[in-house]
Amino acid sequence: MKHDTGYPIRWYGPFLALTYDWLHDAPGVGGALLAHSRACFKAWIDYYSSDGYLHDEVGANYGAGYVAAKVFIAVAEAGEDGATSDGYWTASLTRSFKIS
Repeated sequence: MKHDTGYPIRWYGPFLALTYDWLHDAPGVGGALLAHSRACFKAWIDYYSSDGYLHDEVGANYGAGYVAAKVFIAVAEAGEDGATSDGYWTASLTRSFKIS
C-alpha cells in the first residue's frame, strides 16, 4: 500500500541504517529482530526504487536521501544478507554514481 511519496526516506533511511549497525550486537537484539529489520529495509528500498518520488534524481533532496539510505543499509547489513546488500551497493555505484 502506498501511503506517501517516500518523503521520510530522506532522514529515516540513513538514520535507521546507522541505528541497525550501532545496536547490532546490543543485549536483547537477536536474530529475529535483525532479520525483521532487514526485511523492512528491503521492502522500503524496493518500493522507493520503483515508485518513490524523484528516485532517479540523485541531486534532488528525496533522491539524495534515498541514495544515502541505500548505501548506508548496504554497509550496515553487509555480510548478513549478501544478495540484498551487495545488490544495493552495486546499484548505488552503477545507477546513482555511474561508476562501473
